[in-house]
Amino acid sequence: MPVTITREAASQIVEAVKEVCSRDINYISPTGIIMASTNPARIGTWHSIAMQAAKEQRTIEIAPGEEWEGTQPGINLPLFHEGEVICVIGITGSPEEVRRYAFLASSMTKLLIREQVQGDSIRTRQERREYAVRALTGGEMGNPEYLRECLRQLQVSENCRMYAARIVLASRVSLGNVSMIDKRITDLFRSLGITLYRFRYPSEYILLFYEADGRNCRKKLREFAGECAPLLTIGCGRAQEESALRQSYREAVIASEAALGKGIAYAEYDSLDIEILLAGVDAGQRKMFRGKILKGLGEEELELLKTYFRNDCSLTGTAWETHLHKNTLQYRLNRIRDLCGYNPREFRDAAVLYLALAAKPAGEEELV
Repeated sequence: MPVTITREAASQIVEAVKEVCSRDINYISPTGIIMASTNPARIGTWHSIAMQAAKEQRTIEIAPGEEWEGTQPGINLPLFHEGEVICVIGITGSPEEVRRYAFLASSMTKLLIREQVQGDSIRTRQERREYAVRALTGGEMGNPEYLRECLRQLQVSENCRMYAARIVLASRVSLGNVSMIDKRITDLFRSLGITLYRFRYPSEYILLFYEADGRNCRKKLREFAGECAPLLTIGCGRAQEESALRQSYREAVIASEAALGKGIAYAEYDSLDIEILLAGVDAGQRKMFRGKILKGLGEEELELLKTYFRNDCSLTGTAWETHLHKNTLQYRLNRIRDLCGYNPREFRDAAVLYLALAAKPAGEEELV
């Protein structure tokens, strides 16, 4: 059933958002009528672009000089609940200037809607779901009786082995598209019958699914990650007993960070090796290690090393992939030795260089 928003609740939402971003905010119905606005003169008027954004279920930006009837420059962000557009949030201003506020406005609106509009039964179910996931993956089972009651109400089978997975939105995602990605993710959970999931501000989804459904769910998650790359990364832990789901979540974190470090969209803990070892090393220490080993190497040398290791240290394979003559390749590898002091053509030095490349903390710039 679609959520109905009162004008009073809509007014509270736009005022709360404006306090944070200091921009004019419009709360617009899916039919294009501005229900609430920080500019009183616009209340009750028609917003053609907002109606189009709701109909097409996508964010629409209007640059200065592109205004249509009833619109001003800005971003128009549709907000979803249970797969339906319930409103469009309009932020007035140059898209380049206000784009960074879109995700904030969306998140605040969702929280305020949940608090002010959703019925007790909907709110209770969501709170139980979030509590259950937090308790199971965080290892904080301070109230086992309440956890059992939450799982019973959510119709989650007891004492079943489950997988934990983690979806992380990329930092380069356009803030105006976060709402659309959120809809795709929740639609995916619904299609897979996943009951236990939660969103952790600002960019993490945690989900749990039964071991019996593991093969299908992992396949669908892998496909979904490929479809959405590079907007998100997914990591999956191993199936664990209920009491050990904290460990599965930790494995999912390691897998997602390893995937990000490798530049791939999906990874499973069971597929990792060196990354498991590196996960126990502080990010600061990894950065220090990389700086020490790779000091003096530029982007060209780093890319050559990656290609060299990808070809199992084969001069023939590396020369073929880089289109370099073997003598030129040997010269460049010797130059790497001279620059950093480690010879990629000697086993021990090559191992050190390989670990230094693999030790890049997730999200860190490539050059040292």
